[in-house]
Amino acid sequence: MVTVLTGAVVAGFGSAGNVWAEPVWPRETAISPETYLKGPSSPTLQHLIGRARVIDGDTLQVDDQRVRLHGIDAPELRQNCERNGEVWQCGAQARDALEFLVSGQTVDCDGRERDRNRRLIAVCRVGDTDLGQRLVAIGMAVAFRRYSADYVATEDRARAARSGMWSGVFQDPHDYRATRARSARPPSPREYPSEMDRLNGPGRGCCLKGIFETRPNSGYDDDLPFRYHFPNRYLQTAGQCVGDWIVYREPRREGGRQAYIGVARVVRIEADPAQLGHSYAYVADYLPFDVDVPLRRQAGGYYEDFLNEIPRSVGAAMQGKSVRTLREEDFGAIVRAGLNETLAPGNAIRLELDDAHAPADVRTLLLEPEEQQERRIGQFLVNRKIRDAAFRRTVLDAYDNRCALTGLRMVNGGGKAEAQAAHIWSVADGGPDVVTNGLALSSTAHW
Repeated sequence: MVTVLTGAVVAGFGSAGNVWAEPVWPRETAISPETYLKGPSSPTLQHLIGRARVIDGDTLQVDDQRVRLHGIDAPELRQNCERNGEVWQCGAQARDALEFLVSGQTVDCDGRERDRNRRLIAVCRVGDTDLGQRLVAIGMAVAFRRYSADYVATEDRARAARSGMWSGVFQDPHDYRATRARSARPPSPREYPSEMDRLNGPGRGCCLKGIFETRPNSGYDDDLPFRYHFPNRYLQTAGQCVGDWIVYREPRREGGRQAYIGVARVVRIEADPAQLGHSYAYVADYLPFDVDVPLRRQAGGYYEDFLNEIPRSVGAAMQGKSVRTLREEDFGAIVRAGLNETLAPGNAIRLELDDAHAPADVRTLLLEPEEQQERRIGQFLVNRKIRDAAFRRTVLDAYDNRCALTGLRMVNGGGKAEAQAAHIWSVADGGPDVVTNGLALSSTAHW
């Protein structure tokens, strides 16, 4: 733990720690913690301060005013959800969660507008806690995307962590209300979405590695550490990858790198509520590669074996295959090539994968022949020490081995920088191992 530094708190460093700071940013690839922590801001219509009574998961009564929380949509009071085959009262629990957050304390609400029912739409806080953001963070409400994007990033983190409603199956509250308007009978969670239940459920069959192609400026709503957006013509193929690993690849089109660029594990598939005929694959454990891996191996031939059988243009053969399955052997070879800098023996000291820092089981993996490492690549991807080493290499390279706060740069004879890499948004809370979520911080100054 580190003391308070002139207006900025730096706390809990390390792979599972949080960092809250106001650093000097030496690289375009690094972003400040405020990107993750900034709350919504807009002119205030009406300011209310007082004791609140909870009506449901997103509605309060403050004095004589009915207030709906800005930017979120909680399940309706009578709405049920499903988790592990069991139905639970998510609507009632969302109300209870808001009750717990309020707990008889004074609520401070900044009104934004009024809805058609004349309720005040407001950002409400208890102390420093934004009630709406907190409900979305624990998975007891969703970001109301049709009206605001303020809590979309918070929802993405809750979804990736499978918090609250995201741990099972539920109907979007807006869709639930629409369904009730069409029928007096509330729908059972088992009735929707049958295709998604089949893709994500235990009877789906398991599991295949895959390739997900992604392009900059493609128009799809991709956010590689968290989600991949695709048209439903790939739904069956993407569904085969649920529970297993995929490799992201950028084709040449639209400025892509024409290379395999990273790896992630597919958690679940969900329909895109805003765009008919499209779905999202939600992912976890994203790890960008150290180096771009080209289609072809250095020794000749393609990493994806089926391409070696193509007599004509490989580019033409991959048209219409932006989502495709991948052989285990090909997956191992691609990922091993992508993590070559992290796993190289010459970088062991610099990345703290040497005998002095790495446990015996990790050293055993690192000393195996490359071919054996390819077969056991899954063990590398879930090993925290190896993931931290890859993260450390990326962050320290971005900061030129300098502390983000002090500018201090020290490198010993073995090439090991004195600076450490810290996560801005902690891994324990779903933070990704990417350079934009990292800070280089001096061990001498801060530990």
